[in-house]
Amino acid sequence: SLPEIEPAWSPDGTRIVFTRVLSGGVLEREEKDVWIMNANGSGQAPVVNIPGEDHDAVFSLSGERLIISSDKAGTRPFGDTWSVDPFTDSGAVQRNVFKVNMTANVFAGGGDPSVSPDGTKVVFFKSATRLVVSNLQIWTVRTDATGAAKRANLGVLNVHPDWGILSDADVDGIPDYQAPLGFNGPDYF
Repeated sequence: SLPEIEPAWSPDGTRIVFTRVLSGGVLEREEKDVWIMNANGSGQAPVVNIPGEDHDAVFSLSGERLIISSDKAGTRPFGDTWSVDPFTDSGAVQRNVFKVNMTANVFAGGGDPSVSPDGTKVVFFKSATRLVVSNLQIWTVRTDATGAAKRANLGVLNVHPDWGILSDADVDGIPDYQAPLGFNGPDYF
């Protein structure tokens, strides 16, 4: 059986998108495809099955598109972040319908996307150079592929970025992890 990794739920909870690893491994070029299935495991079908690494798919906020990492355009070392249309107008699964290269204007591309809670941006990581071992950075881009900008360069290894909501238990506008103990009410670490 082939390894299946990187699952993500559709916003309505009815489908799961995942990566099927077809071949390769550490220090070897991998062959990966993006698949989709119903939440109960039925109806498995490929969404992107072209040569190379296509993986790390997440749904757009509307559930109408997937945002994936793909080395389709040859950007090394991590490929580009693409918007993909997984469904026909009638709702059937379709294959290999790439819409927008969201990192086309970003040197050395970028991958491992995550969609912001409001659905307007995508966060991804990229290499400062075309080398895997170089400094990895966190970037964002609007879902219309404009406004790409570096957000963090916190060290050598910044991978698999994600969005979250900061806890502010006392609703003072200061995230709990930043509020000093004993001030502004019940802020905890």
